[in-house]
Amino acid sequence: MLITNVADSANSCSLAFLFDQLDAGDFGTHDRLLPAGAGGEIDLPAGAHVSIVSEDGQALALDSATLECAEPVVARVLISLSVGETVQAAGTLPSVETSEKFGFPVLSDAFGDYFLVAYNQESSDSDCRIELATETGAAAGEWSFSVPGRETLIRTLAELVRRPADFGGGSANVSCDRAVAATGLLVGSALSGLPPVVLSRSSAPPTNTPPEADACIEINDVIELGEGESCAISQALVDKYRLNSVSVDVGDTASCSGGRVTLGFLSAFSIQLNGLTIRCR
Repeated sequence: MLITNVADSANSCSLAFLFDQLDAGDFGTHDRLLPAGAGGEIDLPAGAHVSIVSEDGQALALDSATLECAEPVVARVLISLSVGETVQAAGTLPSVETSEKFGFPVLSDAFGDYFLVAYNQESSDSDCRIELATETGAAAGEWSFSVPGRETLIRTLAELVRRPADFGGGSANVSCDRAVAATGLLVGSALSGLPPVVLSRSSAPPTNTPPEADACIEINDVIELGEGESCAISQALVDKYRLNSVSVDVGDTASCSGGRVTLGFLSAFSIQLNGLTIRCR
């Protein structure tokens, strides 16, 4: 991972591994990376950069991570495949967005295998449907798969669909009943990042029905709970404000300190996300 601080002042970042398959210790010792829990803290002076490289000889581990910084940074993840000490292929792994629906091009076999990488940060499985279409838009088949809760899934396109013998290229759309984050790799004579296109960025807006006991009431840009209501986070609130992007689960309570969300059995919390303030008291 290559991180450059493009702010005019000192910057700090939090690197969090989501599924306990990796931690900061897998990346050796770095002057600017301080291990913390399942991830690490990174301090960057103005204009500074850091390269965080995994140690050689590790078994393959699939995990997902988030990088949150106080000020703007430029960050890239480089993945390489080696045999012995020789690098056979290398490419940039694109960042992802969380969505229920996305699409990606399907190229002919001459370009290599397409790997779809998806992670599901929720505890429940996400059931997905993939629809294959030819380059003219004609339907070429439909299949189902699932992304297990709190896991990372990596599959080749050949494992997900059965392309017709005369299939020369086209596209695929994926729809899931729960939001997942996905990216893609094209593995052929070169290793290239080929991320899906997000087709739906959020769930449908909630209806104007009375809030449930654990739902928050919207007052302009402030979300507050009334007296006697539960401070637990509802699924509707997670869906509406994409709280899964800050590692908040349904039923959790949380507190916000220094811009970071900490989960716990607390009586109150306040979350600031994309200019929106959510408070429970």
